[in-house]
Formats: sequence, structure tokens, C-alpha cells
Amino acid sequence: MNDAKTNNFLNAIQKYADQQKQDIQQEIEAFKAEEMKKAEQEGLWAAYDIIHKEMDNNKSFITREFAKKEKESQDELFLERAKMMRTVFDKTTEKLIAYTSTDKYKNNLCVQAQNVAKLFGNKSCIIYINEKDKNFAKQLQDCFSGETQVKAIPEIKIGGFKVYCEDMNIIADETLDSKLQDQRQWFTENSGLKVV
Repeated sequence: MNDAKTNNFLNAIQKYADQQKQDIQQEIEAFKAEEMKKAEQEGLWAAYDIIHKEMDNNKSFITREFAKKEKESQDELFLERAKMMRTVFDKTTEKLIAYTSTDKYKNNLCVQAQNVAKLFGNKSCIIYINEKDKNFAKQLQDCFSGETQVKAIPEIKIGGFKVYCEDMNIIADETLDSKLQDQRQWFTENSGLKVV
């Protein structure tokens, strides 16, 4: 539904810009025809030269004005796109935060921890979590074979976990924060909201 609204909005802006361009071209042609008729009627070829120069000036002015309006429209589209993206990602963040209060989140957290634990074997690790997930600390530790510590860090704002193994110099990032951030580039490329 948002795609339809976005497409309708972009189509309306494009239609408006096309109409403005057509109106400007019609004004130029009407102005040219009227001034040519006057010059012919009066037989003043000198006036024709002056009119021709004035038309060139007007054409240049109108072209500059059109370019300025087109730039303003693109700027408005860019701001609207940024606003739409913020709205989409703010709502998604809210839904993810709500998800972290569910049993499904707790179960998925354990499944992901078991999968990540396979990577580290019996090595010592530090598991970084969100403050509100401290009650899952023991369950996460139990997924790992090696010695583990659990630390809450403020960088994880939504949920999930990161595991750092100093011996292997590896960080496994299973945070919802990172997964959401990864979607921003995809969304920009695939949402149809690019401003060209």
C-alpha cells in the first residue's frame, strides 16, 4: 500500500513538472507568435531583432526558472523520501522492540546462540546483550561449550546479541540492530523512492 502511495506521489510530481514545462513552452510560442505578428504588421524589422533578442533573454530566464523549480522539486522529493524512510524504520524498530517481549524472541535467541556457539567450539567468549535481555543471560551461556561471560552494552538498543572470541579474533553479530541497519541500503535500492 505504501508502494502505491509512493508511486502515486512520484507520478503526481512528475505530471506536475511535465505540465509546467508544457505551459512554459506554450507561453513562449504564444509570446513569439504575438510579437512576430506585431512586427510584421508594423513593418519594423528592427523591432523584430529587438523582439528576437528579448525572446532569447526570456527563454534563458524561463529555462533558468524551470531548472530552479525542477531542483526545488527534487529537493522536496529527497526530503519526502528521507521522511518516508524514517517513518518506515521507526515503525519497524517499534515492532522489533515489541517482538523482543515475546516467547518467540526468547526461543529464536537460544536457537541463534546454539548456531553461533558451533563456530566457537570450546573457546572462551564474551556475549554482549541489551540491558533488558539480562534475564536470558544464563540460557545464552548454556548454549556455549567454552567459558563465557555476558555483558550488557548500551550499543544494542533493540535486542539480539554479539559474541566476541579473543582467541579467534572473531565477532558474531546477531543483533536486531545490525540486521535492521543492513536493510536500509536494500530498502533505498528497492523501494522505488530514489530521486533522480
